[in-house]
Amino acid sequence: MKRYAKAFLFGVPFFYIVQTIINLIHKSESQWDFLAYYFPTQLWYSGHSPYLCMVQEHPFFYTPLSLGVFLPFTFLPLQTALWTFLGLKIVALVALLYVWYRYFLLPLMPDDSWRSLAVLFVAVLMFVGGFHQCVKLDIFSGNISIFEQLLMWTGIAAFLRNKDYLFVVCILACSIFKVLPIALLGLLLLKRDKKSAFLFLKSCALFLGIFLVAGCLSPDLFREFFTHQNPMESRGFVHPSSLMLLQDIAPHFAFLLYVFFAVTVMALFAYFIYKRRPSLVYGVMGYLICYALILPRFKDYSFILLIIPTVYVIQRMGAKWVVVPLLWYFCSMSYWEYHHWGSMVILFGCYLGSLGEVGEHF
Repeated sequence: MKRYAKAFLFGVPFFYIVQTIINLIHKSESQWDFLAYYFPTQLWYSGHSPYLCMVQEHPFFYTPLSLGVFLPFTFLPLQTALWTFLGLKIVALVALLYVWYRYFLLPLMPDDSWRSLAVLFVAVLMFVGGFHQCVKLDIFSGNISIFEQLLMWTGIAAFLRNKDYLFVVCILACSIFKVLPIALLGLLLLKRDKKSAFLFLKSCALFLGIFLVAGCLSPDLFREFFTHQNPMESRGFVHPSSLMLLQDIAPHFAFLLYVFFAVTVMALFAYFIYKRRPSLVYGVMGYLICYALILPRFKDYSFILLIIPTVYVIQRMGAKWVVVPLLWYFCSMSYWEYHHWGSMVILFGCYLGSLGEVGEHF
């Protein structure tokens, strides 16, 4: 019985991916974010600025370093480039599923018990329906989020196995596109030793050095990157970050409130980590939740990052009645614009509450 249930749960994500691709084929409007990579990169290659154009109302706000990554796609006709990009994304998604299962889910499933099967069930449920079906949103939008997630989680897996230099390489590569993932280098500080702290400082210096050298080589391009960014108009359902919520609630004081909120979240996380001393892997999960909650930009497809932390928190909480309404809330459709901002807050609260007594390891 358990063997068949496990086989079924393994098959669900792959059937889900196939169904998503079939739906995408029959959908006239999709892959819109890819157009915001393709056409601006063409402009850049022809000698124009990629930051001064609009493609289907999507500005190009990625770093100049990312243009070289997108360039090969522009040598292909648009439709061919779209399908090539989608094919690579599906390969990356399958690789991401492997990394999740091999390095993060298997440690929670030491045997063939029903408890282990429950962990797999929660993981599949979050993958298929979690956070407004964030995986499907990314596939439909044509964003690079899945590639970013693969780099992030490969780096985190390396970090947990003391391969810190590989971790740094993965995070630096990920930060070439959107910059903000560089904050994940802070995971090194969770190890609480001088070697990791020194590597953190060296990595930050290397990141700044890469951008300084690139800025000196292409000063006009970098100046446009920093000065001609279009404001982030999307918010609510599409962009439920803390900053966007505060801009809707109190536009005149949004930045000050955001700084206060971010500092409070970080202080709470640091205090509980210092007092409770969870294992390194559970500390990483908390860091990721904290990171997502305070980022100024966190789009709907970015919630892929929280799938595995949610599984860990639910597993830590055990067989409590509150788990069922939690999963219902995380997997339900949005009832208000910032429904899944609420999901992040609830998840953060559950994480802090799930930490055991001092010295208890997970």
